[in-house]
Amino acid sequence: MLVKHETRNRVIIFTFTRERLGYTEEVELRQELWQATEGAQAPKVLIDLEDVAYVTSGPLGIFLAFHDRVERAGGDLRFCSLSPYVEETFRASRLRRMLATFPTRQAALASWQ
Repeated sequence: MLVKHETRNRVIIFTFTRERLGYTEEVELRQELWQATEGAQAPKVLIDLEDVAYVTSGPLGIFLAFHDRVERAGGDLRFCSLSPYVEETFRASRLRRMLATFPTRQAALASWQ
């Protein structure tokens, strides 16, 4: 299992079991994110990247597609706890402008209050 998820105060929180997200994880990543939010109406979703040290463009594309999917369902997707490398990857790919990021899980959860 690549992704774990829990629901806390009506927010679906995803965490990862691997520190590297590359092209070999794309299919599993997409399947687990989509499956966990299937049928959710106006979901609030938080992807916690605290345990991820490295991410390639493939998973970034999955995150962007997932963002679109969540928005179409009337929901909101946020990211937190990006490592310096992952934050730089988000910035260089210009995802930082399109995806809401927060320094900590607590800050991300508080932003919905």
